[in-house]
Amino acid sequence: WRHEDGACDAAQRSWASDAGGYAHSWRARVASPRPRWRQWSQLAEAWAAIGSDEGPGANNWVLEPSGRHTCTVFWLHSCHGRPSNVEDMVEELAARGMLPVSLRVVSPCAPSRYAGPEWSGTSYQWFDYGDDNASEEGRLLDAPNWAQLRAQRRRLSRILEDELERLPRDGKLIIGGLSQGASMALDLLFHFRPAWHRHGWESRALVSKVCGVFVRRTLLQPETKEEFLQSGSWGEMDLRGFPVLATHGTDDECVDIDRARTSFCFLQEQGAALKFQRLEGVWHNGYSQEEANAVCDFVHTLLGGSPG
Repeated sequence: WRHEDGACDAAQRSWASDAGGYAHSWRARVASPRPRWRQWSQLAEAWAAIGSDEGPGANNWVLEPSGRHTCTVFWLHSCHGRPSNVEDMVEELAARGMLPVSLRVVSPCAPSRYAGPEWSGTSYQWFDYGDDNASEEGRLLDAPNWAQLRAQRRRLSRILEDELERLPRDGKLIIGGLSQGASMALDLLFHFRPAWHRHGWESRALVSKVCGVFVRRTLLQPETKEEFLQSGSWGEMDLRGFPVLATHGTDDECVDIDRARTSFCFLQEQGAALKFQRLEGVWHNGYSQEEANAVCDFVHTLLGGSPG
């Protein structure tokens, strides 16, 4: 097991006090507060640190395939979560016999930002909400810090570009996320553009490997839509017929389901093949077997299997 800068040990020491390790888990757990990624060797070769990009690079994690690499899931964790939150999805796939030996799972880590005393001071967040934008005309109090969101878009675009390059020409990549990470996934969907100086006319071939997006318990940020429409910052993904799965609980107290559903209308206006799945009685951090089934079927089908 490898991890840069001793971050794994630090994560183990802090896990018990970091509610994010539990809050966004797919399962309600009362097990030991130690992270579970050390148990994954039975599923594939190992979790390993990837890269050392600026900021939280040492905390990025990847599950390597046990066979020839042909497909990737690019997963973005929730606000106050951590990269290992993706383990539940992999375990669900494995339990159903849907985990390809060719699958690589990449889970970058958000920067550590101040989160208040309830989170022991800091937690992993893609961007802040509220006060930074509260004084700007026309902004909601829960609007994201737009400078931070853009900075993470640039950073994640570089990681995503590298992951697409790793795949063979007929390889497939699925982007997924939970809550704030799902907002980042949608932002990448609209604004991802490979570096022209590296790929030139091959950029579209690179982007065509992205075959779908699944987003859990989130909304399309108004800023993502506004910049897409107004600033000319167009990405290169063709959204016509592009598969998008969105799942959302009817009792979500953090992101209202009607507000989320309305925001996704813009995806349909761009031609995306959106499936919006309501999860009856599910709150923001609650577990849903229906959601787990939907995500596993979505991933498995896009990678060439048949729904379970």
